[in-house]
Amino acid sequence: MVMESCFQMSQRGLQRERSRGFLQNERDKEGTPLELGPLSEFFKALVHLHKKFSEKNQNIPIRTYLVTSRGTRSPGIRALQTLQENSLEINEAFFLSGAHKGPVLKAIKPHIFFDDQMPHVDGALQNGVIGAHVPYGVRNE
Repeated sequence: MVMESCFQMSQRGLQRERSRGFLQNERDKEGTPLELGPLSEFFKALVHLHKKFSEKNQNIPIRTYLVTSRGTRSPGIRALQTLQENSLEINEAFFLSGAHKGPVLKAIKPHIFFDDQMPHVDGALQNGVIGAHVPYGVRNE
């Protein structure tokens, strides 16, 4: 049996408290869209393409997925509502509740995957999916 140092136990406790604080914040702001990040112009271009194809009653050749580590409770729903609020049509959403994204990405085979955390980008690459890191948010400060 490996003994944890006091420092490691303290770090785990701090992480649990941060997680609880994050979840409470998400519950409190569930109806408030998230702030748009550095891909907002890219999203606007996707919305524009979707509208163009819809106006012509053509099938939209671009499928958009939300693959998030967030769960289906407040944090995940808030992410989905933010995209919908900004008129981005989501074909499928995967709420992984902390599970690894790589296997899902391998199954859906997107042309490209964007994430703000390098471990998720690495997981995509390990599963044969092109991944791009978006250095945005608290974890990238």
